[in-house]
Parts: sequence; C-alpha cells; structure tokens
Amino acid sequence: MRCVSSNWVEIPSNNKSCGYSPYQLVSCDIRATRVSNSAGTQYSNISSAASVRTQCAAPSLPSDLSSYIRQYNYTPVGESKAKVRIYLNLLISDIVANCRSISSIKYKLKEDREYIRNTQYITNLLPFTNYTIGVKVTNNVNNQTTASFTFRTMTLEPYDAPVIVRSAPYNTTCVYLEWKEPNQPNGVITKYRIPFSAR
Repeated sequence: MRCVSSNWVEIPSNNKSCGYSPYQLVSCDIRATRVSNSAGTQYSNISSAASVRTQCAAPSLPSDLSSYIRQYNYTPVGESKAKVRIYLNLLISDIVANCRSISSIKYKLKEDREYIRNTQYITNLLPFTNYTIGVKVTNNVNNQTTASFTFRTMTLEPYDAPVIVRSAPYNTTCVYLEWKEPNQPNGVITKYRIPFSAR
C-alpha cells in the first residue's frame, strides 16, 4: 500500500494507514504481492486506488486568546462613571476547523450561564479588574472546543479624588499634607498634582 506521497509499504490485508491530520483527504494505491522462494517477490502490475477523508476533530484554538479581546470605555445611560465594554475579535481564519467549517464562535463571562456571539459586547465591566472569559467554538459537525482565559480590563480615570487624612502647619514657611489614593483608582496612580494658592 502507498498513501499520499509515501513509499510502498507491505501490510497485512485490511489494515490501516495512520499519521494524518483531522479531515485530511488521503489517497492510497493498493497492489497485491506474492512472495515466492524461487522467483522472489512479485507484484501486480495494476494497483487499485482509494481516496478517503479522516474523521473530523474538535476545532483548534490559538494559544493566546486574551490577545483577541477588544476593549472600549463608555458611560452607561443614566450614569456619570465610565465603564468598560469588550468583544472577542476572534476570526474564523484564526481557528483550525478540523472539518469543513466553523459554525459559531461564542464567549461569556465565567459567572454567566449563557454564551453570546463574538460580535456582541459584554458591558458594565469595571476598569482595571481581572475577569475570566469562557470561549466555545463549534464546527459544522457540532464538534466543540471550550477554553477559558483571564484578562484585565483597561485603566480609566479615577472615579473619585484622593482622600486627605491630615493637613497641618509644618514650619513658618511650609504646610504638611497627607493623603491616600482614591477608593476606586481604576489603575495604578503614578503621580499627584497639587495646585495651591496662598492668601
């Protein structure tokens, strides 16, 4: 038997040829062999041909799914504080279908029960917060792959001001101020600005 571009291989009758990818079209040629002590090995001049696909497998996802999250800040109606909304920018071309096609790409927050399509937003996420996302991809024969990953939402401006915990005279020409960071900094505070006026 000789499959694809391999060499001829002697195998028992009705055996299998392995080592192919899921849903790969494999073409094999089969010819009869007779071994004779006097004449040596003799082959038939004509071979039979067969083409068959291997079975479908579950889709294969990219290794770093967090790189496909797209984030945007927005202010929900009736609120004054900005939130974060996301969608999964995972394309069919980024997935190995392991069959004819991908029928759906869906995702959800870990605590949600229902998956949504990757073209829809998940909204009302807090800034600078870790969330776990579940992803489910289905191919055309309903083989599914599920995966999850954790990502951090983008930073936004602090929701509130620093909290002054002490203000006092320092000496005849200086004053002393002590504060702690805002209750909801929405990121890492790197500097503070202190405009002042003297009367």
